[in-house]
Amino acid sequence: MVELVDLYPTLAELFSLEPPEGLQGLSFAPLLRNPRQSWKAAAFSQLPREVQGRSWMGASLRTEQHRLTLWPARGGAARLELYDYASDPRGVRNVALDPDFAAVRDDLLTMISAGWRAQPDPESAR
Repeated sequence: MVELVDLYPTLAELFSLEPPEGLQGLSFAPLLRNPRQSWKAAAFSQLPREVQGRSWMGASLRTEQHRLTLWPARGGAARLELYDYASDPRGVRNVALDPDFAAVRDDLLTMISAGWRAQPDPESAR
């Protein structure tokens, strides 16, 4: 799994350029050389949404099988969306409150709270 933010560091590595300080993302050049190696467990993104004239920014995490989106609390509890693409390939059934998905939901909430930098380093997995 790679993200758009990984493109710049990848191109910099492939062309032997020094990327600027503070650049987000991770070069996936090693993955091009060995596609079977361990890599990122999830891709992170932000999703804007307009609801009744108010703008909301959700944080989203996509794994091979699931997508979790966390919408910020505004005057109440945060709203969660969790989709299981194995049982629902179109991602239309929100299973965030389904007790059968409680462990998945909790694991993904921990992962999204930790952020993209907390993912295992693919380089160390080789």
